[in-house]
Amino acid sequence: KAIEALRAQLSEIEKENDRLRDLLDFIDAAPGKYEVAKVVGRNPSKWFSTIGVSKGSADGVAIDCAVVSQSGLVGRVISTEEHYSTILLITDPESGVGARVLRSRDDGVTLGGNGPSTLLFRLFSKETDVKPGDKIVTSGVGSKYPPGMLIGEVESVYVPQPGLVREAIVKPATDLMHLEEVMVILP
Repeated sequence: KAIEALRAQLSEIEKENDRLRDLLDFIDAAPGKYEVAKVVGRNPSKWFSTIGVSKGSADGVAIDCAVVSQSGLVGRVISTEEHYSTILLITDPESGVGARVLRSRDDGVTLGGNGPSTLLFRLFSKETDVKPGDKIVTSGVGSKYPPGMLIGEVESVYVPQPGLVREAIVKPATDLMHLEEVMVILP
């Protein structure tokens, strides 16, 4: 029994080591200053809306700092304490992110509220060029996020009613349900 417990513990340590190595590789390649934080809490009533992380104002974290993983955008800081911050996830109904189709450069906004693993991408023009497989990135326009951060990939495109602009369903690049560490982009 003790050996099995040690094997399980070793497996957890190896997985954490791999994740942290990936984060370090990402930070080395990315411009700006980041603070790596552990996910230490989730609000049971808002499981898909917010997370709590282990860094706060004493670490340089401020309200509206963007939060990313090595895969893509996670959300933004909405409150801080000395050593704790609350992050609003991009899948929250109140989260809107200025977004752009990487290939065609058409702009829109991604909106949460469709569950833990999809976003609604509402485009600004009827003449947009967007299709399944397109990468969606932050536009940097009218938002708190720097431009060019990966949000996700288009799964499907549709017109909700004749005469309206296109909308798309986007799968976030980051698995927001299984986050263990994130990076806060410092101001």
